[in-house]
Amino acid sequence: MKTEPKADVYTRVTDKIIADLKQGVRPWAKPWSGGNTGCCCGAKRWKKAISQTAG
Repeated sequence: MKTEPKADVYTRVTDKIIADLKQGVRPWAKPWSGGNTGCCCGAKRWKKAISQTAG
Protein backbone atom coordinates (compact mmCIF):
# COMPACT_ATOMS: atom_id res chain seq x y z
CA MET A 1 0.00 0.00 0.00
CA LYS A 2 1.50 3.28 -1.11
CA THR A 3 0.97 6.27 1.16
CA GLU A 4 1.27 9.80 -0.13
CA PRO A 5 3.04 12.52 1.80
CA LYS A 6 0.59 14.83 3.57
CA ALA A 7 1.80 17.87 1.64
CA ASP A 8 0.67 16.25 -1.61
CA VAL A 9 -2.80 15.56 -0.23
CA TYR A 10 -3.16 19.14 0.99
CA THR A 11 -1.96 20.45 -2.36
CA ARG A 12 -4.46 18.29 -4.27
CA VAL A 13 -7.35 19.41 -2.09
CA THR A 14 -6.33 23.06 -2.35
CA ASP A 15 -5.97 22.80 -6.13
CA LYS A 16 -9.44 21.21 -6.39
CA ILE A 17 -11.02 23.98 -4.33
CA ILE A 18 -9.31 26.68 -6.39
CA ALA A 19 -10.41 25.03 -9.65
CA ASP A 20 -14.01 24.86 -8.39
CA LEU A 21 -13.90 28.52 -7.35
CA LYS A 22 -12.63 29.53 -10.78
CA GLN A 23 -15.61 27.73 -12.33
CA GLY A 24 -18.00 29.59 -10.04
CA VAL A 25 -18.72 26.67 -7.70
CA ARG A 26 -18.89 27.56 -4.03
CA PRO A 27 -18.02 24.30 -2.24
CA TRP A 28 -19.35 25.57 1.07
CA ALA A 29 -22.79 26.43 -0.34
CA LYS A 30 -25.72 24.06 0.09
CA PRO A 31 -26.34 22.49 -3.36
CA TRP A 32 -29.97 21.58 -2.62
CA SER A 33 -33.01 23.63 -1.82
CA GLY A 34 -34.47 22.83 1.54
CA GLY A 35 -37.56 24.16 3.13
CA ASN A 36 -38.33 24.44 6.78
CA THR A 37 -36.70 21.45 8.46
CA GLY A 38 -38.78 21.80 11.59
CA CYS A 39 -35.89 22.60 13.90
CA CYS A 40 -38.08 24.32 16.44
CA CYS A 41 -40.38 21.30 16.64
CA GLY A 42 -37.50 19.07 17.64
CA ALA A 43 -36.48 21.52 20.34
CA LYS A 44 -40.04 21.54 21.69
CA ARG A 45 -40.07 17.75 21.81
CA TRP A 46 -36.76 17.67 23.69
CA LYS A 47 -37.99 20.26 26.17
CA LYS A 48 -41.16 18.23 26.73
CA ALA A 49 -39.18 14.99 27.14
CA ILE A 50 -36.80 16.58 29.61
CA SER A 51 -39.62 18.10 31.66
CA GLN A 52 -41.43 14.74 31.80
CA THR A 53 -38.37 12.87 33.04
CA ALA A 54 -37.44 15.56 35.54
CA GLY A 55 -40.47 15.33 37.45
